[in-house]
Amino acid sequence: MKSQQIVSSSILLRLKLKSTGSQMELGLRTFVLFLPSSISKKKNHGIHAFVVPLRNEDGSVAEGVQLFDIGDKFGLDGIDAARMIFNNVRVPRVNLLNRFSQVEAGGAFTSSIAKERDRFLKVADQLLTGRLCIVTSCLAGTKACLVAAIKYSIGRLGVGPTGESDTPIINNAFQLKTLVTLLARTYAFVLAANYCKEFYTSVSLDPASHTAEDSQRLVTLICALKAMVSWHTSETGNICRERTGGLGFLLENLFADTVAAAHGAMTAEGDNVVLMQKVTKDRITDFGRKMTMSKYLRFKFNNFFQSDPLDQFSRSIETLPVFLVRRENNLLLSLSTALSNARSKDKALKKNGEEMYNVWTKECAGDIQRHGKAYAERVAIEVMNQQYHAFKSAESGQTHANAELLSKLGVIFGLDCIERDLGFYVSQKILTPQEGRLVSSLIEKHCFDIKDKLNELVDAFDIPDYLLGAPIAGDWMSYYSAASKQ
Repeated sequence: MKSQQIVSSSILLRLKLKSTGSQMELGLRTFVLFLPSSISKKKNHGIHAFVVPLRNEDGSVAEGVQLFDIGDKFGLDGIDAARMIFNNVRVPRVNLLNRFSQVEAGGAFTSSIAKERDRFLKVADQLLTGRLCIVTSCLAGTKACLVAAIKYSIGRLGVGPTGESDTPIINNAFQLKTLVTLLARTYAFVLAANYCKEFYTSVSLDPASHTAEDSQRLVTLICALKAMVSWHTSETGNICRERTGGLGFLLENLFADTVAAAHGAMTAEGDNVVLMQKVTKDRITDFGRKMTMSKYLRFKFNNFFQSDPLDQFSRSIETLPVFLVRRENNLLLSLSTALSNARSKDKALKKNGEEMYNVWTKECAGDIQRHGKAYAERVAIEVMNQQYHAFKSAESGQTHANAELLSKLGVIFGLDCIERDLGFYVSQKILTPQEGRLVSSLIEKHCFDIKDKLNELVDAFDIPDYLLGAPIAGDWMSYYSAASKQ
């Protein structure tokens, strides 16, 4: 291995930095997983994963290896990123992780994956467990923020109709809508994450009963969810901090920790924007593989020339998903068409992918991100709908009540998705301008419908007080009154 300097991320290693005087060491870790280009007999076979020794048996740094800290980090100094320099470090060929590719003693290279680029992508797909862990951890922080902010808003009194401070601030429509839309979004992503974990377990434990298409769909879904959930955690932490005023600014109420953790999650195991590019590419590839002319015409008619009245379709989680499906399909078709035209132009003008590059990175860059989000939100609301039907078909009366409450959360989530991308819905004539003006008021109406159930909804997260730890989630008046007397 020639002299190389790399800035590692948690994609490459799991390290804990510690300071020993002026020397920074990478904990006591002995090995690192390194992803270099693999060259055998002067031919580059693409990027592969190698286990590279960092230390000798006595703990000293191995010859040719230099380890450095990269500086203080935003909020979470324990994030496992560092700088390493390798100078002529010999790595035995048997240190190659050889599930898909092998190098024989004589240097002959073989691989079950034909394309060089696909070999790297296959290695990167092994990060799925890490991405699922990020999703789960982010959702835990998101839940904690919402428990604290909603319970505080229910107990914190503001000015009411009498002019006195006798009305909970949750009665304010802005406060209520802001927090409840985040709550509904959290429920949607929790259910989607549970679905992903069950899907992953099924594929991992019984691969013979699943197709290659199932495996690819799982990869795409987890990539999309990792990006959406970490963004959502950052948004929730910031908004809950603001909506709890000065007390939310205190470190002990944990919003700052959640925001810092979310920023780590947005970059770890694949930058979110890059992951959304992968999601959209996967979806376009799948779309092109399945599409025939008859299917194309029917697809275009259903998504471009049909219209559904928002007021009628927004009353139930069973009917609202059609709007999220239509947005996703609209974007999928327009992106596929733009890329197909660019490919044809490159071929006609004998260009080496120049038009494709311009379309992907410039002309359609925004819609590529929009489609990735649309895909994740569509899956989430469909999973909510499935859970709603599971509750509804149960015999328990309490489960039936849960079904209706979940339906209301699903409607709020769906309408919130529409409002976040309202310009697209109106510009593409999925909604009329008149319907677009109704979206916000419809959300507020549904939020007030479940206002009395908010304690029940956050208690369902089942976070013990000793784990939550945020004073504003409990009897904050007594807590800060006692603190002021010390």
